[in-house]
Amino acid sequence: MIVFTEEEITGLADIVIRKIDRDKRFDQYTDGQIAAILGQCIMQVGMACAMNEEQEEEEAMEDGGMAS
Repeated sequence: MIVFTEEEITGLADIVIRKIDRDKRFDQYTDGQIAAILGQCIMQVGMACAMNEEQEEEEAMEDGGMAS
């Protein structure tokens, strides 16, 4: 599990906000819609990470070892 400090989260949020402000494709969305888009992206990344970990565990078990 990855744990971020409040400062790290604030820094990452600033980077994302600056990127969105420069990207004219986001001009059509409200702040609430952008937050929803980012939330959906975060959930998809989380799901992909969980699936990857599950696959690694299955492969480790097939090899006769223990999952890390």
